[in-house]
Amino acid sequence: MNENVNKFIDSVKQQDYTTAKDEFQAAMAEKINSTFENKKIELASQMAGESVVEEETEHLDEKKSRQMMDPDKETMVVKNGKVEVIDKKDLDKYMKKGYGLAEAKKHTHDFEADMFGGLDAKLSKGDTVDLKGLEVDDMNTSSYKKYMDKQLGGAAKNVKAKVDRTGMASLSFEVVDPNKVKSVLQDNGIMD
Repeated sequence: MNENVNKFIDSVKQQDYTTAKDEFQAAMAEKINSTFENKKIELASQMAGESVVEEETEHLDEKKSRQMMDPDKETMVVKNGKVEVIDKKDLDKYMKKGYGLAEAKKHTHDFEADMFGGLDAKLSKGDTVDLKGLEVDDMNTSSYKKYMDKQLGGAAKNVKAKVDRTGMASLSFEVVDPNKVKSVLQDNGIMD
């Protein structure tokens, strides 16, 4: 910390607010002047056709790997302990070369009975699925859970079911095999 900031802190501790105000203003003036001087140097370099900032950035880029800037367009992959940032469009190429996802994202999907169609495109291994508003005929919670456990088999784990008095059910589970889960849900009329 600079000297003015230390004096400001000491003045506040001593409850000498007049001196504290002066030291605060001096610290701010010093910071503003320093920032202004740095900006003048940067502008002068650009006017001379040299950008110190650009040269430093290029030098750093050569030394370190690419940083993830846009998670919507980029992802991280790993192979032999080395993590790389790649464009999502190239993910299949890297997966075929033996790379894996560095950070497998897990999502929780909550769906009401009229929205199950959206489940199809979004399901991934490790996701949690909560389905609500399922119509179940002549089954109680225990029998519906056993039925869905058997249907899902190894495609899901931590299967939980609840059937209310009106025959409407809720089902939740963690996805192990997304394709098999989709198939089971389609076979049971839960999704298209």
